[in-house]
Amino acid sequence: MDLEELRVLVAVAETGSLLGAAEKLGITRSTLRRRIDDLEARTHVPLLVRSPQGAALTEAGQHLAQRGRGLLSDASALLRAVRELGAGPAGLVRVSLPTGLPPKALAALYQALRATHPQLLIQAQFSDDPLARLNEGADVAFVLGPQLPEGPYLTRVVRRFREWVVASPAYLDAHPPITRPEDLLGHKLLAWRCPGLDPRSWPCLQGPPIEVEPLLITNEVHLLRQLALAGEGLALVPDAMLPDPDEGPLVPVLPDLIGRDCIFRMVVPEPLARSPRVAALLQELLNWLDEP
Repeated sequence: MDLEELRVLVAVAETGSLLGAAEKLGITRSTLRRRIDDLEARTHVPLLVRSPQGAALTEAGQHLAQRGRGLLSDASALLRAVRELGAGPAGLVRVSLPTGLPPKALAALYQALRATHPQLLIQAQFSDDPLARLNEGADVAFVLGPQLPEGPYLTRVVRRFREWVVASPAYLDAHPPITRPEDLLGHKLLAWRCPGLDPRSWPCLQGPPIEVEPLLITNEVHLLRQLALAGEGLALVPDAMLPDPDEGPLVPVLPDLIGRDCIFRMVVPEPLARSPRVAALLQELLNWLDEP
């Protein structure tokens, strides 16, 4: 398949007109029409419906444009990776991160990365769905939770940890003992919204989950930890055991009964897997996590 023909179809899908697509790509309308005609000849089905109001994609055109975005992104990533082979880690790494990671831990990781690889530039964006950024401006995504990518991606497990209920010692001292999952229902509850999971259904290590009504639901893990430290209730949070010297202790509640295993993954498009920039980022992350 000709990538330039595919690029034209994607541009028409994004702009909604032949003129807009031609202007976006910097080509003439006659060139654009010819590439669309050639692509329709290859697929043997109509891809566009033209009207005075613009151009709309047929069902086949929509399917091809959707998959085509990924192919164009992979082709671009492959070219970047080939250019970098044999060179040291340098240049821009665009990273998509899940909302809620501890700010102090991220600052420490950035400092370690800059000390080891001063030629690397980092562009970090936080998202509820970091995987969605991989086809729209990210080289690497870090995923917290059970999400698994679809497509030509390589994944690397960075760390395994627990999601469990925590509270401050002061909160636990001021309330009756919690000895069974049902006791949670009499407390103020704060819940992490894990992508793909119901924050009102708290997992039990054995048996069915317990259904709760949290006072707060958020994807901001650090906020939940701070509220639990302030004695605002019991918080269900993922805990990667990353130290924060400014925080006091949090105590796990029913750790043998409530919670589940979580995985923190690094996801990268397959063509970029051997990029020195991406490899340096992963190695520095692993080195930093292994430090005592």
